[in-house]
Formats: sequence, C-alpha cells, structure tokens
Amino acid sequence: MNENNKSSYQPRQNDFMSIGNFFEIYKIINNYKALLFSFLIIGSISSIFIALSTAEVFRAEMTLKSAQEKNKSMFSEAADQLGGIAGGLGIDLSASATQGSDYSTAAATLYSRSFIKSYILENNLMPILFEDDWDKERKSWKSSNKPSEIDAHKAFTEQIILERDEKTGIIYFAVEWPDPQQAAVLANDLVYTLNKYLQGQSINDIADNIKYLEQELGQTSIVNAQSVVYQIIEDQTKAMMMANVREEYAFEVIDPAI
Repeated sequence: MNENNKSSYQPRQNDFMSIGNFFEIYKIINNYKALLFSFLIIGSISSIFIALSTAEVFRAEMTLKSAQEKNKSMFSEAADQLGGIAGGLGIDLSASATQGSDYSTAAATLYSRSFIKSYILENNLMPILFEDDWDKERKSWKSSNKPSEIDAHKAFTEQIILERDEKTGIIYFAVEWPDPQQAAVLANDLVYTLNKYLQGQSINDIADNIKYLEQELGQTSIVNAQSVVYQIIEDQTKAMMMANVREEYAFEVIDPAI
C-alpha cells in the first residue's frame, strides 16, 4: 500500500491536554458530589421558603392628567390686571387664577405627612400596614411599642407610585397592595381624597382673601381704591364658585384603577 494513502492524522498535544483536563474535572466533581448536592438541596429549599414567605403584591394603575392644564380659569386675565394691586394688599391671586393645583404641589401634598397621616387614620390602615404586629383576634397591638406615625408614613408611601411624562403631561399613578381589589379601591380613593383636600385648601384661602378684602374696604374712603377692591372681591368670589363645582381639582382621571 502506498504510504501516501496512510492516514496522516497525528494526535496533538492539546488533544491529550483537553482529555486530561476533562478527567481532572470529572474526578473533582465526583469527589465533591455529596457537597455539591447538599448546596443544590439547600438552595432549592431556600428558594421555596422565600417564595412562600414573601407576600404577593398586586398593583392597581391609573392614568391621570393635571386638571390645571385643562381647566384654566376664565378669570386669569382679570387676575393679571389686578395682581399688582392685590399684591400690594397682601393678596395672592395666582391660585384662584389658575383654578387648580399644579403637579408639583399636588405631588408634594400626596406624599406629605399631614395628608398621609390623615388618610391612614380615616381608613384604619395601620393594622394592614403592620399586619405582623397586629393581633386580629384581640384587635390590638401585640406589643406596647406600636408603630409610630413616621413608620406608617414611610410604609404607606412606599406602596404608592406617581410619575409624569414631561413630553405628554400624562401622569401615571399606582398603588401596590396585598389585595388586588383593595389596591384598586385605594388608588381611586386616594386621587379623589387628594382632589377634595386641595379643593378645600383653595376654597379656604379664597375665603380668607375675601374676608381680608372686606376689612380693607371698610378702612378706605377713596373711591378709586374701593372700586379696585370691589373688583378683586368679585374675582375672588367667582374663583370660589369655580372651585366649589370642580371635583377633579388637581388630577383629572383619564383611566381609573380596576
């Protein structure tokens, strides 16, 4: 047979090294298989335990828009004209002119301690926020060291999300809660309560303005000054009427939570 027809394959050193490495790895795995198996079992058990012990959380989502952007007051022009004079009297017409809270004010109020504290207490949410510390049968705290208002504020605000798309102005709001139906109820009710809260604040501010202006009116006998004050009082009265009829004072609901 011609030597040229003989196989020209010659084993390379790298082939022997690869085979050797494979057997070395196999020996290591075989020697420590019990330990590796133990780690695998422990990891699986830990994963199952974490999955079972972690409470399921549901998210209720809403789509909103700033009510200020849609419902600008018809009295803004008058407010611009009288703003300088009103400022001289210590009256701020900007709130009544825009007839609504801007996004930054509404967002700050939503996360504020005073608003959150009031909402938690009115809706009795403490036992839900701190379920592990609450005795359901006795309807009391398990320990005398019950959660504080600061703890409640932190726990509740961690469950709410408020974001705005700067390009479109669309506002995204969500509430995360252990119960899906309760999450939707809380989301819708939070927006409603916030609107009523800011509406009430604005109405009170306007009422204070009118009361102050009426006092100023009785202290001046200058006809021109009286005329200007009457105009401001008229503008503030119209602003109060508008504020009273607007339920979606800060946020307009486009898509409610379900």
